[in-house]
Amino acid sequence: MKNLSQEVLSNIAGFLPQRHGEKQVRPAFAAVSRAWRHAIEPFTFAFLRITSDDLDEFESAFARSKARYRLLRRLDVDILLPTCSDEACAHYETADERAENDKVASQYLLTLLRILSQWPADGNLWLFISIYSLMAESRRVLEERYKYSFIHLPAMTWPVVPCVTVFWSQGGTRRLDPGSQVALTAAFPRLNKIDWSYQGARGYFLALSRQHLQGFANAVADFQPPSSCKSLFIRLELPDTPHKNRLPDFTNPGQVSLCDALRTIVARSNIQKIHYAGPMDPTLLWPRGPSEEGSDDNTWKSVEDFRIDFEPGGISGQWFFKGLPTDKLYHPSSDLPLPHDTPSHFPPGYGSKDDDARALAFAKSINAHLTDGYCPSHIRYFRHHPRDEAIVPLLEAFARRLAHAPSIRCATLEPQIFSAEGAWHVSYHAPGDASYYDKRLVDGSGARPLENPCLARDFSFVRAIGGPARSCSTCFAV
Repeated sequence: MKNLSQEVLSNIAGFLPQRHGEKQVRPAFAAVSRAWRHAIEPFTFAFLRITSDDLDEFESAFARSKARYRLLRRLDVDILLPTCSDEACAHYETADERAENDKVASQYLLTLLRILSQWPADGNLWLFISIYSLMAESRRVLEERYKYSFIHLPAMTWPVVPCVTVFWSQGGTRRLDPGSQVALTAAFPRLNKIDWSYQGARGYFLALSRQHLQGFANAVADFQPPSSCKSLFIRLELPDTPHKNRLPDFTNPGQVSLCDALRTIVARSNIQKIHYAGPMDPTLLWPRGPSEEGSDDNTWKSVEDFRIDFEPGGISGQWFFKGLPTDKLYHPSSDLPLPHDTPSHFPPGYGSKDDDARALAFAKSINAHLTDGYCPSHIRYFRHHPRDEAIVPLLEAFARRLAHAPSIRCATLEPQIFSAEGAWHVSYHAPGDASYYDKRLVDGSGARPLENPCLARDFSFVRAIGGPARSCSTCFAV
């Protein structure tokens, strides 16, 4: 065995099982000799999952052998927050408890980033962070207590960590608020993609969603995407509004809007691919009001492919789609946004017991079952037909964006709705780049013709706005 070359030992190590029953098999061979340690460690350290309690040991293990820096490809870190008592678990998290958990999470993350900031700058580490709160005795994860809670990281200067090229922070049962996600992302200057995801508190608690979206917009406005970043993925899930209701306006007059902030950071980045899923308004694609057509702030110079899966209701309170006059649930007055001064509520745990009771009662009233023989309105979604007042400005913004994206090859705008009459969407494919529907027509399988006149419309004006260089703009209902 002593005469075997390092290459042979490494090949043998690849065939060893990681464990047998409860016993570790492959890692145990690292103690046999230095040669065996060199053969085993590439397997042992390729992927690690640790908890926040292991950070000191993790730092020591890699400090003892700097060669291990190059071996680790993926690191999963579970941040464990203070254990709550069984008595506390019967209640929603309070403001003081949230502040304590915010502080603990920030300290653990600061320690982790300080450790990783000392690693070689040209590394290629994937970092995945999950945050958990646990119960006292069973140590099982408790979700009900924290379903309205988010971790908010205080403003601070985070260590710069160039060795991380992929970062994700939305694992576990505790979620970072979206502004904190952006702030943490800024610590990684060599990311090749950005992934931000926000799922608002379950229920109809608009005050918290509005607070989070404004914090998200402010953080994005101050964020500079790394020059290495080529992909941007954003997913927003806001409280579900029944189609019979008026929508809330989540923008705040006099403050930066999320759509404006996102559009602007793309213009000052090297991002090539974008996927946005969630509520939006036309300013995600083109600014409202007069603007300089050739301005750098309006040009997505590097974007080659973008897809927007948008909600039927806009982030500024406009419904993009409507029901038919024959639908008893539909009233045209519900197309307009709620006034800005409409009362809104924080979820339980953010105020007094009386505040909690009022918030829960209001949320319940939004999704109250109907009594006139129809399905509940929050289940029966009936807005399937475009509203010209809202959809035309969106299409104009889409076309103007195409005219100011010189590298664009493919773009898709599609609502997240389903109708038995067909799916509405508009897409652009550069000459030579056939769409899915083009391929169906070419191979003879065919696309179902437009059967509903509400879905058929003339998009020649889209081509006109886009200019002669943008030669192909198509819309289908299939």
